[in-house]
Amino acid sequence: MIRQLKIPILSLLITSCFSGQERLTLRENQGNRERLDVSPRPFSMLDTIERYSRFDTLLDYGSNRVFAGGINEIQFGIIGGSDTTTNLYQISGTAISIDTLNTPFLDTQLLDVNLDGNLDLVIRTFISGSGGNSEVEVFLFDVDNKKFVYNSNFSLPNIKVDGKARMLFSAWWSAGGRPHTKKAFRVSGDSLIFLGSATYYPEEDEVVFFEEIDGLEVETITIRGEKSWKLFNRSFWDTSNDLEDVQSIVTQ
Repeated sequence: MIRQLKIPILSLLITSCFSGQERLTLRENQGNRERLDVSPRPFSMLDTIERYSRFDTLLDYGSNRVFAGGINEIQFGIIGGSDTTTNLYQISGTAISIDTLNTPFLDTQLLDVNLDGNLDLVIRTFISGSGGNSEVEVFLFDVDNKKFVYNSNFSLPNIKVDGKARMLFSAWWSAGGRPHTKKAFRVSGDSLIFLGSATYYPEEDEVVFFEEIDGLEVETITIRGEKSWKLFNRSFWDTSNDLEDVQSIVTQ
């Protein structure tokens, strides 16, 4: 569930700025991102965004994780609370908006998810399942309003984007003999068109393919036997090397 709040930047400055913000100290460097520790004292989210948004900085503040970044003429900050909520701050001109996610915050990346030539905001919220499923919440960049806007259509696990084919892929990896699923979509503006899916059932050693017919996901082909796992991995896009843990589960 997403809650959104828009307030003037001046009032937020009055209510959120604390005196004596602790100086940040460098802990480690992760690629082009700085990872910093913040002493557990009150701090200003806006000041943190102002200082670090140009550098795509990931920070630790006590038990909270904070990210400051900037793209598309927007400064933004993400803070994950210990109560498994996440706030996304966006500053554009003299106004600020705040979106609240009822999920934890792990990390984020900028990716052109809907293939419109603008980078979108992908917030990773969970790592789950045997294969380390990456669950995300996606905010598409709204060119007219200069703002990232939440889009549930693209908020799918383990997403991959094929720009040349204008396709988006999603997968879900399970444990304990439960099925694994892959889905393929055509990107159409801010929406996705379902093209098909494949589900592998380890206990039956079979892969089942589905297509959308008259608005329903209908089973079309079932293949059983020793080649079914390999066929599943090569369906839509190659996932042969994506999940070694699942491969070991399947072949046991």
